[in-house]
Amino acid sequence: MSDQSKVLMSYVGSTRNTVELKIYNETHTLGSMLSERLLEDKRCLFSAYKIDHPTDSHLLLRITAEREYPVKNLLLDTLRKIEEDTASLIYQLKEL
Repeated sequence: MSDQSKVLMSYVGSTRNTVELKIYNETHTLGSMLSERLLEDKRCLFSAYKIDHPTDSHLLLRITAEREYPVKNLLLDTLRKIEEDTASLIYQLKEL
């Protein structure tokens, strides 16, 4: 995958508030975490992931945001929150 992007994003349908991401070399762990954290945001109307076949090396994540809010920004906000939570956990563990 060194020559290829780890993630591909495509808009679904004619609206710009639903995207499907194809994320390579990831498993249910990332798919579940992203989908659940996205759904915690009130601007997220739908979020789900799937892995079509156990031997697939990618997951598909579909996200729908409110029309007024860009779905890409919703995903970036969610990733920042996960990053902040992870940094906080690392800090707390170092203090033990």
